[in-house]
Amino acid sequence: MYAANVKPTFGGRLQDPSYYAAVTAYIKSLNNTTTQRQIASMLNSAGYRSPTGKPFVRSTVANFLRKKSV
Repeated sequence: MYAANVKPTFGGRLQDPSYYAAVTAYIKSLNNTTTQRQIASMLNSAGYRSPTGKPFVRSTVANFLRKKSV
């Protein structure tokens, strides 16, 4: 488990692996039928936040898709 107040090393992950698995599955299930803006809204409604703790926005979803190759 990751400590809440410890910053990761440069390029390190901000969340634990289960977070990334859950968000990846959520985005993957909606990616072909929903816009990135709608996915961001749905993630926020489901209680998810970006890895930095902020609400998801379209660009956050786009970056997540690009980096995770969903």
